[in-house]
Amino acid sequence: MANAATTILLVDDDQLALSTLASRLRAWGGNVIAASEPDGALAMMRASTPDIAVLGYDTRPTSGLELARSIVELSDMPFIVVSAYDGEAIYKEAVALGAVAFLVKPVDPRKLAPTVWAGLHIAENVRNLRQKCSDLTTRLSESREVAVVTGLLMERLQVNQKAAYKGLRLYARKKRRTINDVCREILDSVEEDTA
Repeated sequence: MANAATTILLVDDDQLALSTLASRLRAWGGNVIAASEPDGALAMMRASTPDIAVLGYDTRPTSGLELARSIVELSDMPFIVVSAYDGEAIYKEAVALGAVAFLVKPVDPRKLAPTVWAGLHIAENVRNLRQKCSDLTTRLSESREVAVVTGLLMERLQVNQKAAYKGLRLYARKKRRTINDVCREILDSVEEDTA
């Protein structure tokens, strides 16, 4: 069962498939926005910010993969590609663009809802991993700054690492600033002095 707030953009130029899949997703509890062509789908996407898209591969005048490229450029919305063709090249291209799933027509409507649900969770996991990666990169950068400043203090004050770090920490406390902010300021002043 979908969260009532889950909005699904469904795009397919096959009206029967569009209607059948939209009905199934609505029965599942999703808020479905259906479009029979990619340009209309992009306009709907901009207006309503769907949580996930289900894209027909062979839509006209633009393919579902072209629409997927536009989606990737505009947002981080996950998408599923549906195609009447099951060629490996199509599947690989869809996955390379970031598709969270690839389904071959005729799509069993009972399998679409669980695939959408899984796609939403995959996308959430990817977002969480990207955030963790960003946080780790920030921490690593801050850790490097602290290590460099500690090394500078060791050299200039002729003290060991423990004493240099303790002095740095005490200075930061005295200034009521984070140790990372103090280190950035020190590194900026060293760079200015060497420029």
